[in-house]
Amino acid sequence: MTEASPLSRTSALRARRGLHELHLPAANLRGRRIRVSSDRRKTMNIELETRIKDTVRRFILSSIAITKLDDDDNLFESGIVNSLFAVQLMTYIEKTFSIEVGMDDLDIENFKSLNATTAFVLKKNGQRNG
Repeated sequence: MTEASPLSRTSALRARRGLHELHLPAANLRGRRIRVSSDRRKTMNIELETRIKDTVRRFILSSIAITKLDDDDNLFESGIVNSLFAVQLMTYIEKTFSIEVGMDDLDIENFKSLNATTAFVLKKNGQRNG
């Protein structure tokens, strides 16, 4: 049995560098772990963030009579959201994203904008530190 040359070991290490395991609970994967490059993982996170933001935006726009909602618009200061709708929004987020909004999460900073709400959902799902 011959030992691999230092060059081939280095190449193998470089090929593996930037690969991370992600647990993707898709039905066709049956909970198996797959290796995904860090670039692909970033792309997947951006896609997930966009889907969450679009879902919340559609809910707000379909519930309140406004035509445009920017990612950083402050929903409370602008008067877009009142306390009753805030409860509806939190209930929608819990059901849609299968998360529990606990007493410690009832902070206006978590829901003040689309970006804040998206970050909150990602954090609760373990996709973002914070």
